[in-house]
Amino acid sequence: MTVGEKMKLRRKELKISADEVAKALGVSRSTIFRYEKGEIEKLPTENLRKIAEVLKTTPEELMGWTENENNFSIVSIYNQLTPPRQQKVYNFANQELEEQNRSNVIQGSFGKAVDEDEKLEVSYVGLLSAGHGCPNYNKERPLGTITMRESQIPSHYDLAFMVDGDSMYPTFENGEIVFIKQTPNVMNGQIGAVEINGEAFLKKMYVENRRLRLVSLNCECDENGNRLYPDFYADEYDELYVIGRVIV
Repeated sequence: MTVGEKMKLRRKELKISADEVAKALGVSRSTIFRYEKGEIEKLPTENLRKIAEVLKTTPEELMGWTENENNFSIVSIYNQLTPPRQQKVYNFANQELEEQNRSNVIQGSFGKAVDEDEKLEVSYVGLLSAGHGCPNYNKERPLGTITMRESQIPSHYDLAFMVDGDSMYPTFENGEIVFIKQTPNVMNGQIGAVEINGEAFLKKMYVENRRLRLVSLNCECDENGNRLYPDFYADEYDELYVIGRVIV
């Protein structure tokens, strides 16, 4: 289990939000998610210490350092070092881990080593609002490209979009790429991409009394207890086009 996976597991066990951890570190919530996903591999020693404090654990537990049978503990040595030397130890250990991971490759049919999770370029055609609407997308002219791990990309999809806004948090984060299967048949309760009056949305959808109800997953409320992202509707008076459903 990686450091990021241990962070996420421990955070979930304690029911601590990513916002709490981010506040302690003085970073954004998205940075914490990137730590947990392994997208940021080099975790500064000071940040590791702060994360351990918030998660009521130790840097040693997160790093997976344990004593051997002779009671020789790398942890006890590490704790006696000054911060600059601790950083050197951390960097060396991280380099060793990276080399170890690189050695875990599969052999291709011609004996060529193939990275198990290589990175690929993904073109996204536009933005899907997880808030209050985005301009229409252009399938013929992609809005941009982003590098992703192969394991994060579905084997079959029709369109890729970037999420804009946080109304679908925590399932979909701002700036995340979502993959769409083009189909008008999105079942009640499924999450899909829909275009309403020239604006594209990412929402959970329900058909109710000849209207389409669009639901956000973010349940945050303002100081008066009103939802920041209430449900809204589209009906026969709107120009409505269902782009497709999200592939999960």
